[in-house]
Amino acid sequence: MIGVAVVDEDGEVERSLAASVIRPLADILLPDSGIEDTHCLRYIDSYGDTVFNRLQFDQLRDEIEARKAVATPIQQNGLNRILDLITFAQAEPHRYVRFYGD
Repeated sequence: MIGVAVVDEDGEVERSLAASVIRPLADILLPDSGIEDTHCLRYIDSYGDTVFNRLQFDQLRDEIEARKAVATPIQQNGLNRILDLITFAQAEPHRYVRFYGD
């Protein structure tokens, strides 16, 4: 996973996070990190792009909040930044949260 962004229906990036913010999150958000029972996070593809829509945002938010319990302070900061992106995406229709893989 190398990035997270809010994109519109045309795929245009409206807001994004730098790879340096996302990189430390790989060991708590990707497969083999104890997320196999989640409904959204388990589908994040390390090598491809994964897109979540507004119907999934609440579940995605809950799962990211839960990961904060096992996160380091640096990881918690990154998780909070992703939560901010979800809030931004929810404010308008036709926005999606996209996780970019390698």
